[in-house]
Amino acid sequence: MLISNTIQDGDFAFEANPPPPVPYVKGHRFTVRSQNPPAPAPITESCSLTKEADIERRTVPPLQRCILHPPVGGSDGDSMVTFEVSHEIRAGEDHSAQIVAVNILNTSPDCPKTLQGVTTAVAKLYDPLYFDHSDDDTDPFLCVKCHYSREAASYARLSDLQGTVIPAYYGSYSLELPVDEPSSKTRTVRLIMIEYISGFSMRELRPRDFSQLQRKQIIKQIIDGESAIYTRDVRLSDLHPRNVMVEQDPNSKENRIKRVILLDFGTNILSRHWLGIPEEEQKLLPGTYISPLLRWHKVWRMVNSFSDWVDWDYQPWLRAEYAHTASSVTPYMKSQWLSDFIFERRNMKRDDEGLY
Repeated sequence: MLISNTIQDGDFAFEANPPPPVPYVKGHRFTVRSQNPPAPAPITESCSLTKEADIERRTVPPLQRCILHPPVGGSDGDSMVTFEVSHEIRAGEDHSAQIVAVNILNTSPDCPKTLQGVTTAVAKLYDPLYFDHSDDDTDPFLCVKCHYSREAASYARLSDLQGTVIPAYYGSYSLELPVDEPSSKTRTVRLIMIEYISGFSMRELRPRDFSQLQRKQIIKQIIDGESAIYTRDVRLSDLHPRNVMVEQDPNSKENRIKRVILLDFGTNILSRHWLGIPEEEQKLLPGTYISPLLRWHKVWRMVNSFSDWVDWDYQPWLRAEYAHTASSVTPYMKSQWLSDFIFERRNMKRDDEGLY
């Protein structure tokens, strides 16, 4: 039975009826169907738990809740892909998404061209069943909907950057999982597949293992990649070391930095303005390249997330590295990104006079 009769007063449904074991483990095989994802969730859409949803999570087991709240929007495609989990990257209970490395075993003839010939990939599954159902603030079903739709939309908008500063994108899919073996009931889980990166996140790496020159190369690639993404009117709202992969050249004795990749786009904002207000968006010059001399100036503190990697005088270095972009900076851009107000707010003195 999906709903147990053992829930007592004071118990939570997710405590009395924990979800079944996570199926995304080494050796398990899955066949998925391509899916045309829904439009990205609006910036203003909240993932907060409503009063009604809170009552439900206390009284209805997580598995039954997944049956009551299947993913909506979008449409099924025709192509099929079968893969086997090779190892877990981030899987288990209390994760907003299940991330596993997979071996591609079979694809239908009409599978995406980007996936043809690919043998290894990463599957990111937005499964609300293994979300933290004890979280008092977040509705797992709204959350996975937002993350899936925004991540898919981000990869679509950034298509020309795939395989460079972001992973190659192999499409969006739906997976049908059995609910109860004696019956034929299933539940639907959305997922995306992306390029497998043979590197490590900056959170897993130790800055002291890299020379200062290498660390400067890494920080510059982060700035270049984020700036290219912003030029396409996408804001990375979760740019932190855990979401930056560093791929080194295995054929280089000096461990040369081959590539720095930015990922995890589930909370992206597909707009330059945080709230997507049209008139405010136009003030931020959508589609226009904005020099890092402005957006990555220390006054904005964007580099602070990588402070463990920066042991040099950052601001003079930024000026030198991006001096060639100074001619693109207009007085209007300065007024928007380096206003007197932002310096006053940060209690900092202006240090950019005559630089642009």
